[in-house]
Amino acid sequence: VGGRNKKVSISPDIAFGQPVVNDTGIPTARILEALEAEKDIKTVARNFEISGTEVRHAVDFERRIAPKP
Repeated sequence: VGGRNKKVSISPDIAFGQPVVNDTGIPTARILEALEAEKDIKTVARNFEISGTEVRHAVDFERRIAPKP
């Protein structure tokens, strides 16, 4: 059970089924929260030790799945 796109995985075996950036185990929601607080992709990438591209993929994923008003 799980879904996968190019950069984000969902698996019940990783992070209790939360969407994570592939090969990192970092939940996409945590990355989005960090970006909302820091307002800077480079800072978030450095803090999580991932690339800016991975930050953008995580944020894009979270925004796509967010409930629409």
